[in-house]
Amino acid sequence: MRKAIFVKFIQVILAALVLSSAIFYIAASSALLKNSRTDMTYTLRAIDSVLDYSGDLEGEVKQLEETVSDNSSRFTVIRKDGSVAADTGMVDTSSMDNHLDREEIKEALESGSGSSRRYSDTLKKNMLYVACVSDHSDYILRMAVPFTGFKEYLVLLLPAIWLSFLVAIMYSACSADSFAASVTKPLKEISQEM
Repeated sequence: MRKAIFVKFIQVILAALVLSSAIFYIAASSALLKNSRTDMTYTLRAIDSVLDYSGDLEGEVKQLEETVSDNSSRFTVIRKDGSVAADTGMVDTSSMDNHLDREEIKEALESGSGSSRRYSDTLKKNMLYVACVSDHSDYILRMAVPFTGFKEYLVLLLPAIWLSFLVAIMYSACSADSFAASVTKPLKEISQEM
């Protein structure tokens, strides 16, 4: 009986550790995504306020190319009909697909800003796209950055996670053993008396 109590105790502790780790991962991923969206929207609003839409828009956007290409990011200016007016990528804008059916563009046209996560066939990476309607022109500004979510931090946190699991299991094993001993001791005494 002592062994059964010990095993059940360890199973409950393991289930609690796994569940709390999963909840932490989901909550941290959501917070990271929300913060990234907010930061990207702020960046788009800042770029919107400095762009001269009456001048050479493609030339101005090309000046941003060096800055955004450092981390495989892209900045795109899109007309309200979905055609691309300027882009920091190496792709010719006239050959680019119409962006009107993209989730972040639809959302931006409806509510002023939008976002989506998906795999980019052009960059061959998972990307976070954030778009917003310009306050100074009839364009939609969109930024795309590589985004793996909390996965890249998970590798850094893995040693700490394993250590905390190990410490928790060792502590719970000691606690379970003493608890099982205290529960089964009176039963042993009763059985010996009989």
